[in-house]
Amino acid sequence: MREAFSLLESIFALLIIGVALILGLGFQPQPPLILAIQSLKADIILAQTLALRDSRFFSNLTSTTITHSLSPSINPNKLITHPTMWQIQFHTSGIYTQNSYSIYIDTPRYAQTTDLDGRPMSGDFIALEPTNNQCLSGYNNTNVSDYCKNNTSPSVRLKEQFGVEKITFDRDEFCKERDGGRIYFDDLGVPYCGKSPRPISKPYKITLHKGRESLSICITPLSGYVTSCDQK
Repeated sequence: MREAFSLLESIFALLIIGVALILGLGFQPQPPLILAIQSLKADIILAQTLALRDSRFFSNLTSTTITHSLSPSINPNKLITHPTMWQIQFHTSGIYTQNSYSIYIDTPRYAQTTDLDGRPMSGDFIALEPTNNQCLSGYNNTNVSDYCKNNTSPSVRLKEQFGVEKITFDRDEFCKERDGGRIYFDDLGVPYCGKSPRPISKPYKITLHKGRESLSICITPLSGYVTSCDQK
């Protein structure tokens, strides 16, 4: 009886070990590059969602009062003549900014040096991470609002957080920038790009590289749908 009971104990022990191994395999951590592309995809969708939900429309100076009060450096007259859009901008160079991105509205200012300068600076509207209210801007930690200083989500720093070594783009010719890239979304969620924003006419492909591996996502014209795309 004792031998039989010991055998039964051994069988149960093996079963428990087997189940534990199966469960352990099921909870293997995702490779950093997969985590990076998943995080980026979620944030691109967030940028589009912010654009869809933004109800600010500036038809006269009275309609700019609240926005101007939030950032006195904004030129309210230009808010009327220069419609603003949410954008996700990629920073591919620099020591502090390399392989990171920011989600923000670039605002018109009184000062020429910061007027629609294409950078997420103090006075611009920076997106916040929905779960912890950290700023989604990897551009810098000095020329930003006091709220964003030392309060940046680490997920936007793809190099530091996930080890992404390079970001490349395949896009319309008019989208190209000397360093990095960006996508804007209008209030219908339509994606734009370029110095003078124009609707994209081909999928905007973003590829993250780490070692010999790479993963890509594409933003489609008109709908702005974000999907995985094969690396050719």
